[in-house]
Amino acid sequence: MPRKRVKTEAYNILWNLFKAHGLSTPRVPTSIKAHLATFGDSIDNCLFCGANDDNVEKYGQFIHAKCGISIHYFCLLFACDLTQSEDEKKCDIIDSSDAIYGFSIKDILMEFLRARRLQCGYCYKKGASVGCAHSNCTKKFHYPCGLARKYLYQYCGVYGAHCVRHRPVQVLTKSPDSSHSTCGICFDTIDEPFDPFDVLTTPCCNNLWIHRKCVQKHALSFGSYLFRCPFCNNCDDFVTEMQRMGVYIPQRDASWETPGAFDDLTESRLICDIEKCRCVHGRDYNQPDTIWSISTCVLCNSSSAHVCCANLKSLSSPFVCDICKSVWAENLKAKLKDMGFTLRDTPIKRPISLINVCVEALDVSSLLELDEDDNTTNTSTDCGNGDTKTVTRTLRPRIRRIPYPKRRRIAFTV
Repeated sequence: MPRKRVKTEAYNILWNLFKAHGLSTPRVPTSIKAHLATFGDSIDNCLFCGANDDNVEKYGQFIHAKCGISIHYFCLLFACDLTQSEDEKKCDIIDSSDAIYGFSIKDILMEFLRARRLQCGYCYKKGASVGCAHSNCTKKFHYPCGLARKYLYQYCGVYGAHCVRHRPVQVLTKSPDSSHSTCGICFDTIDEPFDPFDVLTTPCCNNLWIHRKCVQKHALSFGSYLFRCPFCNNCDDFVTEMQRMGVYIPQRDASWETPGAFDDLTESRLICDIEKCRCVHGRDYNQPDTIWSISTCVLCNSSSAHVCCANLKSLSSPFVCDICKSVWAENLKAKLKDMGFTLRDTPIKRPISLINVCVEALDVSSLLELDEDDNTTNTSTDCGNGDTKTVTRTLRPRIRRIPYPKRRRIAFTV
């Protein structure tokens, strides 16, 4: 008797989703099983291409919808029979209960069933949802497979995909001027020969050359509001030509204008930057109110060090890094005085006194030396009848200070 196949969690989620939208046809279970067997039994893989790469530059936003499916944003845009059927107000909503960016869940599932009947011409797997926009071309492929073959995707208008044979091209003419062979964004030399797909030319300023990858990163950073030619600041002609040549320009403001873009600059970096750190626990060890507490530079707030490693007089003494010392030079004392620090609080060349620090807050094993044999003493006592009695006494250790810089630890002496 054949063993019954156990249905996985990914299969149950997809099957329940099809039934909820009235698409429980007899071939649906077969399509779901074939998809999971081809691309992996996981709901975190893209429903169209089967990949789980989260690369915004290549595949767009990786959307994990509330309904349970995962899909790349660019796979949605370039699916042949998929259109935004929802209201315009819902087209900007990433994930609602019944749609993703204006694409209804039912239409997405129907497109999945259609693509399961088509084979990719590159990887030879089923599920090819993208086709060449040329009317006489029959090539079908997955979106990532088209990127690997350097197919051109136009992220505007009808969002057409073009194979190598039918993609638009530019004529790169090189003049005697050496600036034509240097990318205007990364300033690297463009050596010949090269693939024309990887290099673009500007339509507005005498056909200067730029890398396709550089223009794409430039567009993702500047957004549609500020994207323009890096040479002459032309906007209309440059944007139109870059869209024709397959550069994705997101419809948003620049990345540095988004809320929280510079939050990481306000965070203090708590790590000891002294060349020879004395802390046995490592440079990132921070114990408040001890010699191993980390103080940041009072002038630049970008460098920090342990109180002991920086040779500060007290825990409240200001720490100034070497770069700020070289910048302020003779005006350093005046600058600290203007900031409210007195001359007594300025850094000195000897370390903070270990006696004035709470010993309980330190790691005593790293600061103290103790020999068990030196802690005991034997005393002989005459009992009067000719016998002697040996008494072992434990001596109480006495802490003494070791002069600096011969030794930097405290030893017990008896």
